[in-house]
Amino acid sequence: MAARDRYALVEDFAWYLLILGEIGRNMDSSYGATVAEQFVDICVRVPQVRPYAVTLALSLLDAPAEAENTLSLCTPMVGACAWLLGEYNGEFEKPSEAQFLSGAKVLLTSRSLQVLDAATQTQCIWAATKLYLSAPEHAPAAVPELHELLNSHLPSFVRSTHLDVSERATLSLNMSSFYKANAAGIAAAKDLVAEPLLPVKADAQAQVPLSIDLEEPFFVVEEVQANRFMPVRADPKDPYALASTYKDDLGILAAREEVPAPAAAAATSSMYYLGSNTTSATAETEAPEAAPEVKDPLAQMRERLEAQRAAAPKYQVLREDVAAPGAPGPGPSVGQAPASSSTCAIPIPSEKDLADLQGRLWTVCHRGQHVAVYLCVRSPNLRKRQIRLDLRCERLDASEIADVALQFNQVQVESSNGRVVLCSGPLQQRSAKVKANLDSSPFVAPGVFDLRCDLEYTVKNDGGEAEAQKVPVELRLPATTFLVPQALGEDAMSDYISENPELLSHQTSQAVSFEKNVSDLPMLVGRCAGLCHFHGIQQASGQDMKFILVAATLPATATPLEGQAAAPSNALVICRCAALVRGSSLEMRVTVKAYQKDVADEICSQLVTTFRELVEGRLA
Repeated sequence: MAARDRYALVEDFAWYLLILGEIGRNMDSSYGATVAEQFVDICVRVPQVRPYAVTLALSLLDAPAEAENTLSLCTPMVGACAWLLGEYNGEFEKPSEAQFLSGAKVLLTSRSLQVLDAATQTQCIWAATKLYLSAPEHAPAAVPELHELLNSHLPSFVRSTHLDVSERATLSLNMSSFYKANAAGIAAAKDLVAEPLLPVKADAQAQVPLSIDLEEPFFVVEEVQANRFMPVRADPKDPYALASTYKDDLGILAAREEVPAPAAAAATSSMYYLGSNTTSATAETEAPEAAPEVKDPLAQMRERLEAQRAAAPKYQVLREDVAAPGAPGPGPSVGQAPASSSTCAIPIPSEKDLADLQGRLWTVCHRGQHVAVYLCVRSPNLRKRQIRLDLRCERLDASEIADVALQFNQVQVESSNGRVVLCSGPLQQRSAKVKANLDSSPFVAPGVFDLRCDLEYTVKNDGGEAEAQKVPVELRLPATTFLVPQALGEDAMSDYISENPELLSHQTSQAVSFEKNVSDLPMLVGRCAGLCHFHGIQQASGQDMKFILVAATLPATATPLEGQAAAPSNALVICRCAALVRGSSLEMRVTVKAYQKDVADEICSQLVTTFRELVEGRLA
């Protein structure tokens, strides 16, 4: 019931995780797999609960068991807790060296783990490896001890009879042996596990087309007659019978073995045992020491939750699922709403597909008497704080043109003094494509921006002498160039709109219609969102299809360029696209809300232009 409608009925997710942990300690529960699935799903969808979740997972794994070599959790919950420790280890409270070491020890040193199924053992090994890879960033002082733990305990898993366990342990051991306790090398290897996990639709894999039928066997399986005289193995957990014993050969005799009575009991019942009086006297004089009381880890987590709870928590839940990118498959017909009333993320093309689309959007930024200059704007590199421009030039007349270059004065250009050479030497007809990486830090607001620069080249006059030419040029950057996709669910979006009405006080709407049949409307909106740097979700409402696009502005890290004013620090741009299919035509209305009127106007115009290019223009 709690998982219905993406946990819409749950108000306190930390409390709900505590309930799941109590259910997971029931070893005989038939709902262990369901509890473990929800335990992981909540942590993926609710980022605010992850610090509490990783601490709870470590407490559950490190809790003392009732008997030696046994577990205090059901098997699915062991795998779920191990996965959380590996995936979200950066959420531990700082300093986190103690938690990293405790997590690695409980994942590798417990003898009870080696009796679990292969999938759970593999999860534990890889979680410990993630702790090792993340230690240089979150727990640098624990790197040497984590390296020693992996090197000393992984060999026992390498010798496992389960192929998956042995293979994963071998990979982890080789990584540990290669990087050793070198924090810089380990940090470089962290890219192996750097991709974050997102909630994915349950039927996403079914939407991916298959070239082969996986249900059909690759070859005809021969029937093998069972050997009735095979001995019964004493250890059924050894599927390959590598640990053979005499009991395997004499299985029938093993069942008849008698268990000898304990020696202590036999001595006590003997008439020659004379130590009973002494023992009694000693017991009377020396009181046995009371065993230290071990507090229930769940009780400790409950006390911690109550101590930290000052007010009702505010959670942001990722209720949308990620669909298979670009995967054709059965879906709602055009103009029809999905069967479910909940929202879902629209499919955004991959970076490679977006780069291919952007490479077809060339514009003429200058056409003079002798030379024309063409521009293609690429997506900004947020990590390097750069924006890439593709440039090329063309000779327009019979004049001899040479040494064509652009001189940038407003922004810095990578690996140059602001001068980008488009053609070195004589310009035959068209130059090759030239890449220029500009510093994006001064661009602190969305909207159309005309970047001023000088076009320099030489042209031969009638006397055969080369004359230098210098022409001012403006490179127009689209309004959405400096936006960043902002993933927000409906709940978070509603909160933002109610809490920041002044940042969405300006609105612009524009209608557009196409006399063309669009077969996949969500894919069309997804391509437009990707090209304009928006995150999008689809809403279901009657016969119309409605989409919400959200983007954030780049943070101001430098002095704004002339003519720009920095956007507010938490400003968002929210766009609503309403589409209706009427026969073979498509009608759309694009509405943009922003913190400034000209920003809303220019972004709305850019979105409509992109839709036109995708439906009936260069990208159709």
